[in-house]
Amino acid sequence: TPDTAYFIEVNTVDKHITIQTNKNDGEQFAYLFQLNPGGKNATLCDDAGNYIQLDSVAQRIQGKNQMGSEVWIEKGKGGMKTPENILFETRTLDIKASTMNVTVDNYTEKSTSHRISTSNYTVKASAITWTGSSYSIKSGSLTHNGINVGATHFHIGNMGHPTSPPM
Repeated sequence: TPDTAYFIEVNTVDKHITIQTNKNDGEQFAYLFQLNPGGKNATLCDDAGNYIQLDSVAQRIQGKNQMGSEVWIEKGKGGMKTPENILFETRTLDIKASTMNVTVDNYTEKSTSHRISTSNYTVKASAITWTGSSYSIKSGSLTHNGINVGATHFHIGNMGHPTSPPM
């Protein structure tokens, strides 16, 4: 029976080919591989809740494990999610996008030499804390609440005279 034997089924009525194993002889997992031309898909899965599926109509390839981690590609989109952590470890990571949206609860920069190069960079936050021994900002204009403070702001020098505005 299917509970006690490995089997291969070719079903031309339902239009599928199935290969299935079991755990009757002490195997840790049972596997099922099904080519389903009638359903326009193919699936490989185990009895622990892990699977990979190709859906030709939806133009989707999807893989998911029992912990809920998932990788998918569907038409022109794709994604990956895990409930715990995603680590990319490489010498160089290049991201090219016309728009990049980032939503994060906490951000910690771990790099000792980091660079962000972009023509437009906007940060919206209820509070920003910068801790460092020095800061360098090079800008054509420095504004606060829409007022150019770079041109009007100056400090009193050693002799009690104003120093020149920043250049």
